[in-house]
Amino acid sequence: MGKLTRGNVPSAKTIASVLRIDASKAAEIRALLDGSKSPAGYASVLALPAARQEVNRIEDKIDLALEACNEVLGHHGVEATRDNSNDRYYGDVGLLYTNSGDSYLPCVMYDTRADRFMVGCWGDVIERGGNRFP
Repeated sequence: MGKLTRGNVPSAKTIASVLRIDASKAAEIRALLDGSKSPAGYASVLALPAARQEVNRIEDKIDLALEACNEVLGHHGVEATRDNSNDRYYGDVGLLYTNSGDSYLPCVMYDTRADRFMVGCWGDVIERGGNRFP
């Protein structure tokens, strides 16, 4: 898949600490997020329609990396929150996140406006976002 050319990625140490997971899972998630590990072999990615599995744009890489992270964490799918701005690819999606089952349980997130991956609680991000999130 090659390195992701956009987006900042938290360290494996930060991922392990925030998500409360062991170092090997944290390293796997970090590698998925920075693009050094391909998400192609993950069951959740293989279950996607063929068109969604194609990696043509950086956004495709981001989407597939989140799908694979969701599987590693045993979360409940990748979801999105709306933003008050628009983007050519993401439209009005401001934040993508792995659904941990509660908005205040830690998850993996991608902020489409800031162009970076984060770990934490998406509920906190929404609260701190002011009027960015409707």
